[in-house]
Amino acid sequence: MRLRELIAYQDGYAYVGKRFSILGDSISTLAGYNPKGYSVFYSGENCEKTGVRDITDTWWGKVVDCFGGELLVNNSWSGSRVTQLPGSDSLFPSGCSDARTGGLHIRNVMPDVILVYLGINDWANGVPIENKAGVIARRQDNRTFRCAYATMLRKLKANYPNAEIWCCTLCATFMSSKPSFNFPYVYNGSNITAYNQVIEAVAKQYACRVIDLFNSGCYDSIDGTHPNAEGMDMLASSIINETRGEEIRVYYETDECAVSSDTKHDTDEDEHAMSSDTKYDADADYVFLPTDITKLLFDTNQLKLHDAAANQGIELQGDYLAVGRRSDCALQIDNTCISQIHAAFYYEGTGWFVMDKNSLNGTWLNGKKLKQNTKYELFPGDTLNFAKAKEYVFYDDKPREHSEAEARGISEKENEYNVGSVLNNRYKLVKEVGGGGLSTVYLALDTTADKFWAVKLVKTEAAGNARQIRDSVMREAKMMQSFAHPAIPKVADILDTAEYAAIVMEYIEGETLENVVKTHGAQPVESVTAWALQLCDVLGYLHAQNPPVIYRDMKPANIILKPDGNISILDFGIMRTYKPNQKADTACLGTAGFAAPEQYGTSQTDCRSDIYALGMTMYNLCSGIRPTGKSGVSFGTEKDRLNKFFISIIKKCTALNPADRYPSCAALAKDLRIVWETGRAKEKWRRFKT
Repeated sequence: MRLRELIAYQDGYAYVGKRFSILGDSISTLAGYNPKGYSVFYSGENCEKTGVRDITDTWWGKVVDCFGGELLVNNSWSGSRVTQLPGSDSLFPSGCSDARTGGLHIRNVMPDVILVYLGINDWANGVPIENKAGVIARRQDNRTFRCAYATMLRKLKANYPNAEIWCCTLCATFMSSKPSFNFPYVYNGSNITAYNQVIEAVAKQYACRVIDLFNSGCYDSIDGTHPNAEGMDMLASSIINETRGEEIRVYYETDECAVSSDTKHDTDEDEHAMSSDTKYDADADYVFLPTDITKLLFDTNQLKLHDAAANQGIELQGDYLAVGRRSDCALQIDNTCISQIHAAFYYEGTGWFVMDKNSLNGTWLNGKKLKQNTKYELFPGDTLNFAKAKEYVFYDDKPREHSEAEARGISEKENEYNVGSVLNNRYKLVKEVGGGGLSTVYLALDTTADKFWAVKLVKTEAAGNARQIRDSVMREAKMMQSFAHPAIPKVADILDTAEYAAIVMEYIEGETLENVVKTHGAQPVESVTAWALQLCDVLGYLHAQNPPVIYRDMKPANIILKPDGNISILDFGIMRTYKPNQKADTACLGTAGFAAPEQYGTSQTDCRSDIYALGMTMYNLCSGIRPTGKSGVSFGTEKDRLNKFFISIIKKCTALNPADRYPSCAALAKDLRIVWETGRAKEKWRRFKT
């Protein structure tokens, strides 16, 4: 929804011109919009990393703008909880403190609406929901979530009796940048649903409005917690949909967005009616949730260090890992020479970097003292020394640029099966023709039958998870053996040895559709429709198996266009069978940009997940644009040459909610045939006229 379309929407609506204040944590911060001295997540490097650079990119800016309101105060503090912080002399900056609940106005200007989005840090830190049975609690034990949330709302109602208070439930996330991330609904022994039940119950008790984000879907994040620009859009849309009871997707014209009051939002605290000179004792700036890495397919952001003094290895997981004396540091070093936050490790896709974070006693890399706030790339064998008090050696068994064999932990020296090798005294590897995930695919000559085959080879001898790899390959081979469809390669032989597992299958001549687009650019709608109809047929065949088989990796790179114009699909390595009673896939697998949102761990995949990927494949083929998974489908000038009905088909296939997609490949094919027949009719008419 754009602003010029908001006029009718806002006309007569109750919140036009109303003043909104925000009470939140890091998700709701932005440099320049929180009181000075507050801890802010969205600033500097994090703004560039997330794409959240100004108010038009934030969820709260979008919400205020959509309602035609004005931003009054954003009292959000990165890392804060609702509950009192253990060991703190004051509640500040907890959400239930006097300073936070009384700091939502500027001088005599009061808010009309207060948006509360707090609690994720309480859940992530395992804050007790309420006192255990048999324990006599103090009258106001604000160390428990239920009591603290009630205290917070009671104070808000007392301070701002005329304001509406909207309480948001805690929302799940996914990571389009890391398909392996699986949102941990139970974390530190705490179930997020239990905290949401408290939010709903207490909000109703104090006559506040509940904004149920949890049931509205999940948002895209960079680290499992903090939304990127697309995630902010999702959050804003969910809040607006919840308040309006309508399905609305919000887009913005930045030159008109987010009307605000005259008073600066990053004013000194004494500009607020209730200032505080208390000692700040905040939680960690942000919480990183653990990722459920599927090592068979996805690269991992696992940091490996060797502690020389203790003679032991250390493995840590995450894109950002703090080093310091603080208890919430990923690498905690209990030594007085070490600063509270001494340094940090950063994982940036290609490898690991280290940065000294203004430490008092310095950080050394291979004997050289590091410049503060400067990133240094790490290589295997590098020695790290923190404050000359603790030393570690960095090691990495995953090289930066690796072959498929190396990705499985096998060095080139160990890889004795290459071009020229003969498998099972029969199949001579002639040339490498591809690879994916765990495997290398070769063109192989059958020296017995004098025939060429494709051999998908996975070497397991030196891999630490050899049994898991072999089981996966054998499962794939046996399932493929049971298929009988012209678009699926036929399996001729299965090889299972101590050194490797291999599938010998029909060799398909042709070119991948990925290469077709790279070479020739965007393809005509007629061609894409013809290919999509064939893909509907083969996917429909898989979905009709008992139990249904979900392919999960539909993309142009896995589709071969044969010389006769027909297509075949390759790489069945991550297909799975649908399990009716299962809530989510056992492993989160797929290709970013093409994988459906539920493949990131939000729910179990089904036939509609393949339909989503097919929609993204059609989008890529007809536009030439590779989807990223962050911005949906956007045709730009391409829409002028494309069939409008065809565009609507792609949008329906790629709906975020599976319920809004085509229910089956047969239903999708029915609409595709309309496009196909329309194209043929137009072609006949052109020929007739000439």
